[in-house]
Amino acid sequence: MSLQDLTKCVMGAVQTSLRKGSEDFASDPATFLAGLAVRRNSSGLLSTTKNDGGWVGISLGKSLSENKNTTVLKAGDMVPVLLSSGAAQGVVTITNYANLVATSNDTLKIGATTFTFKTSASAEDEVLCAASGSSNSAVAAALAAKVNAHSVAKLLFKAVAVGAVVTITALDPYTDGEDIDLVYTDNHATSIGLTVDDVTFTGGADEVVIGSNVYFDDVTGKAGPADETTTVSNAIYMSGYLTGIQEDGSTAPAALISFVGGL
Repeated sequence: MSLQDLTKCVMGAVQTSLRKGSEDFASDPATFLAGLAVRRNSSGLLSTTKNDGGWVGISLGKSLSENKNTTVLKAGDMVPVLLSSGAAQGVVTITNYANLVATSNDTLKIGATTFTFKTSASAEDEVLCAASGSSNSAVAAALAAKVNAHSVAKLLFKAVAVGAVVTITALDPYTDGEDIDLVYTDNHATSIGLTVDDVTFTGGADEVVIGSNVYFDDVTGKAGPADETTTVSNAIYMSGYLTGIQEDGSTAPAALISFVGGL
């Protein structure tokens, strides 16, 4: 990773010298990964669950002095945290492939591109869906292939089909999911052929706003959107969406925060 790559950060690596106190806990660093907001439970060990006590700080991962311990930073600036969701996604489930072409050709709008289901497909925005001799999973695979090959859509999305479910992910992690349409049009009200998880994509950059307070999930300890499952902290976002590099080399959605007065 280039030191000039401003889209990435190393989890557990504070990016300024402004850091106030850290403490090692006899808690498994494989559970309390770098970037999680952690609490101290009644046994004096770490927890990410709200009911177990107040916040201690942000995990920096494996202790340098003892591999079985986890180091927690109590206050600091430009500290990486893990995010609860990554790039914007939309989920399409083929529920009855024959209904997609039963009386007319149903459509699915993904962003600015509208795909049409047809019994004979030749154009790049036409998805093959025979009224018989096909299957839900086959149509899901055909839809994913069309998205990934489309001259416009392939530049914006990647689609993966598993069985009858197609997960479509925005390639640009800074995209706000609410800005991407995911609209199914059934041309005959009694012949529904698929479902979408929402009328837009969900997740993406709308979770991270520089200068706003950080909310942490009451179960996982990851930073997430403000809702009934998260609790507001004194930390503020110092960056937008980043790709976090974890100790094992894997990547995860991340952002930098400041909590110089503690969480």
